[in-house]
Amino acid sequence: MIDINLFVKEGELSSYCDDNTLTATGDTIDQAIHEAQADSENIIHFFRLNKLACNIAKSEVIVIRPDRKTSNQKVTLTIDNTNITEKDTLKIVGVRISNKLDFKLRLEA
Repeated sequence: MIDINLFVKEGELSSYCDDNTLTATGDTIDQAIHEAQADSENIIHFFRLNKLACNIAKSEVIVIRPDRKTSNQKVTLTIDNTNITEKDTLKIVGVRISNKLDFKLRLEA
């Protein structure tokens, strides 16, 4: 099997068991989206080459903007012909992360 990290060209991939988290950054939101989209397609290609299944239904997108404000326009990535729309929060290995990078969710739980 080929190493999945060789398929990630722009962003950074973190893996834990069978969960993978792709991080993409850019000078602009559009640049980060472009990088995330391209690397997501490369990861899907890796899965297909290695006869692995990717559960797109579990895929999530969060955007952390420089000013930490929520945008009225939500980002949407298309992964394997499925649209994944930006969320305000997501859970990674049991930790809930907010697009504002605050601790409110943890304190309210």
